[in-house]
Amino acid sequence: MAAVLCVLLPLWSFAGTSDVADAAMNKNTPAVHALIQKKANVNAPQADGTTALHWAARWDDLDMAAALIQAGASPRSSNRTGATPMFLAAVNGSAPMIELLLKAGVDANGPVLSHGETALMMAARTGKPDAVKVLLSNGADIHAKENLRGTDALMWAAEQGHADIVKLLLEIGADVDAQSRIIRPIRRNGLGFARPSPDGKPNGDPMGGLTPLLFADREGSIETVRVLVAAGANVNKASVDGSSPLLVAVQNGHYEIARFLLDHGADPNQANTKGWTPLYLAVSNRDALTTAVPPPSSDGAFDLIKVLLDRGADPNRRIRVHTEVHSANNSLWLKEDGATPLLRAALCGDLTIVQLLLAHGADPSIPTFDQTTPLMVASGVGWAEGFTFQYSEDETLHLVKLLLDLAGSINAANEDGLTALHGAAYKGANKVVQLLVDRGADLTARDKGKDY
Repeated sequence: MAAVLCVLLPLWSFAGTSDVADAAMNKNTPAVHALIQKKANVNAPQADGTTALHWAARWDDLDMAAALIQAGASPRSSNRTGATPMFLAAVNGSAPMIELLLKAGVDANGPVLSHGETALMMAARTGKPDAVKVLLSNGADIHAKENLRGTDALMWAAEQGHADIVKLLLEIGADVDAQSRIIRPIRRNGLGFARPSPDGKPNGDPMGGLTPLLFADREGSIETVRVLVAAGANVNKASVDGSSPLLVAVQNGHYEIARFLLDHGADPNQANTKGWTPLYLAVSNRDALTTAVPPPSSDGAFDLIKVLLDRGADPNRRIRVHTEVHSANNSLWLKEDGATPLLRAALCGDLTIVQLLLAHGADPSIPTFDQTTPLMVASGVGWAEGFTFQYSEDETLHLVKLLLDLAGSINAANEDGLTALHGAAYKGANKVVQLLVDRGADLTARDKGKDY
């Protein structure tokens, strides 16, 4: 047995040595050249499959890379994650390194990562025009898509806000309205834990179908949005869940982009499959409190709300499913399904927005699907300390008075039996309680036993 080990150990050590790769990793160019002279194995990988040529590309060391290739280093080697030297060259945006690897036999359209990503996608994401041009001049396919999410180089450039690369790709024929792959994920709960179906198959809502314009406005690149729209991008082309570019811009607090899209024909009433509209999300952003699910900035929301209403946004459109900010806390918050923008504003006592919506025809009596009214939420139903943004007590009191005068139904109850007085008492809003009692609220009203 000892004799066998004596024979095997030297063989294993020789076969597994990564001296050249280690030297390259440490940027020790003299050591790399010395090892090449000693006929060391230039393709011997490190534990994760990374070779010396990977490191030369990573450090953008052309002399080292050229020496390794001349000594027989494979330009197409991949490490454990599927990354090739070309991947690293493209990520660096190094046109000379890319050209060197292409001359060494690397296919301009070959995969550089495990999901079929191409060098053009990486270079487009990095945003270096020279690198992109070298790849294009060597036959890189502008329409190629990686096989995980089905995105192309134009989408990668748009997402990163590289307007110059987007323009370059469009000029040579990239599809301005191409869409990413539509996938159906495993459903997850509000905390992100998977909830697979009994048969183990994906059971979540379809995702994907994003255009370059959706990628650009989601990330907030106004210059890229301008380039795409100028090239003919459809400003109303939605993702598979119905999210339009305008809705995505508002959802992420990119109000300058939202204004631009409205100026170029975006539909202010286009809703997604959950019924969310740009107007509802703008109101929600203005009145959101930063929680475990941070909302976008409220800066500029008021001006956008006015613009949306002036462009014909329907103030009485109801959402079908609660919004994202509420989803992680829906055991505490209002059952938002069926809410109107006015009801959402009333929840936070936002008198200014309620008055603006009323001036544009909002109906203050429209309830949620469980019959919770704007008066109820203004009084405190659905309010949760630490989660619900709240304007001043005096402003809330003024709002409750306004809704009482307009909508009445002081003793109306929702499906849980909650009335406006229940909400005010739960919230500890003593002035509102007194107002409701003075107006005839039923002190004997009982809810249905829900723990709220």
